[in-house]
Amino acid sequence: MSSLEALAYAWMNHAVRLTWTFTLATVLVLALRRPLRRLAGAEVGPVLWLLVPLSLLAALAPHPAMPLEALPPVVVRIAGGGAWVAPPAPAGWTVPWHTLAMAAWLLGALAVLACVGIVQRRYLRRLAGARAIDVADTRTPVWQAADSDLGPAVVGALGLRIVLPADFHTRYTRTEQVLILAHEQVHARRRDGLWRLLAQGLAALFWFHPLAWYALACLRQDQELACDAVVLREHGAPRRDYASAMLKTQSSPLMLPVGCSWSARHPLTERVAMLKLPVPTHARRLAGRAALGIIALAGSFAVYAAQSAPPVQHAPVAAFTLELAVSVGGQAPHLHATSCLKGADDTYRFVNHEDKALPPWQGQVGIVPAPDGQMEIHARITGGSLKAPVTPTVRTRVGPTATIQIGRVVAGVDHTLRLDLTAWPGCGTPRPTVDDGNVHERFAGSARAVAQGIAQRAGLTIGNPESLDDTRPIKGNFEGVPPTVALWVIGNTLDMKVVVDGKTVRFVPK
Repeated sequence: MSSLEALAYAWMNHAVRLTWTFTLATVLVLALRRPLRRLAGAEVGPVLWLLVPLSLLAALAPHPAMPLEALPPVVVRIAGGGAWVAPPAPAGWTVPWHTLAMAAWLLGALAVLACVGIVQRRYLRRLAGARAIDVADTRTPVWQAADSDLGPAVVGALGLRIVLPADFHTRYTRTEQVLILAHEQVHARRRDGLWRLLAQGLAALFWFHPLAWYALACLRQDQELACDAVVLREHGAPRRDYASAMLKTQSSPLMLPVGCSWSARHPLTERVAMLKLPVPTHARRLAGRAALGIIALAGSFAVYAAQSAPPVQHAPVAAFTLELAVSVGGQAPHLHATSCLKGADDTYRFVNHEDKALPPWQGQVGIVPAPDGQMEIHARITGGSLKAPVTPTVRTRVGPTATIQIGRVVAGVDHTLRLDLTAWPGCGTPRPTVDDGNVHERFAGSARAVAQGIAQRAGLTIGNPESLDDTRPIKGNFEGVPPTVALWVIGNTLDMKVVVDGKTVRFVPK
């Protein structure tokens, strides 16, 4: 599995979990925003939306790693030998659907962000003719636009500025001007432009989700209502003048993604209706904040607790061929089997009665794909000299033979079970050859034929093949052995030594 495919599988695993978390958190906020507003006033409305990003962070928070149980003392050896090489690539060019889905999501998110940037830039271009004006008792720079349909608004996320329409001083009365400036200063003080920027980013991540765009509109509405509530509480504003200022404000022809503007997109009817409600008392506001804190903590904790440790996302389960050699008590393998395992739940089962002094060994072996082109061979073995079942696991690649050896040596007698395991993708296909310069093969035949075969594949020449007995049979198994070492083993079997001179190998008597 390529690194891109591994990234796509990991993305899919997180994307599904985060989408569900976002959906549930957003539905909860939408259900609570009006009751909470009636309880504690509109000021706490925008803060409730923090539950959504907090829930997403809780879903991404790492869980404590489960301690891995140490292998039981009966395990003598678990090893994988040989050099590792990637399995052969399948014929043709295919793109897994996970990769296509990740690409579509990324393109959609980038497209949304690009549109936000274009719309914001279009609004700023309309402000090219704006000029700075002096306004008393304000910390945020105030600009007056050249057009009457721009503003009042707070523009930007960090470098904030208040924008007023060109006819601000003639359209509004003095009292209305004070109230509008107070409203915009509350936006600036609460950093509503920054929160809208973050909300736009979250909507871009979930661009495919209808609730993301509805939630964005509701957040803007709650911010406007919250600023209205603050102005009424802090300034004791005359409600009739405040409503008149709202009605006199024209609808801006341009959207302002990063900033806060008075426009028809905000529900003016609800804002005017809120002016008729009494200002919540201090106790009610404190109760609302306490309820908000409990909701945020409980919601985030519930999301965190509901997330189990992320499962390992394997590549699509494929079929594997398994070659198995079983030996007991340090003897030569007496059981050789080749099996096709189709799927993660398919296993090869065996029973061994060779060790007559013990109960029979029983086991099953399975294979699943692992990252970076590896294969994970897992086993479950009982009986024999084991007091309890064991589940050894070893990772390997195409070519080398992995070895699992378990059991006990009792009173000097070897009561161990050894499994030599070789696997490769696909069923009904010959065992792939591993071209890493080493020898990976079982051999049987005359000493001369075996030595010449190894030398030829390694690009070597035997200078005196007649010195090797052509009638003496030898057999064995080489796994990841350099060719010169393999030839040395053959020579040592014949009581001869090997002399290497460049690409020429000679066998001479010891």
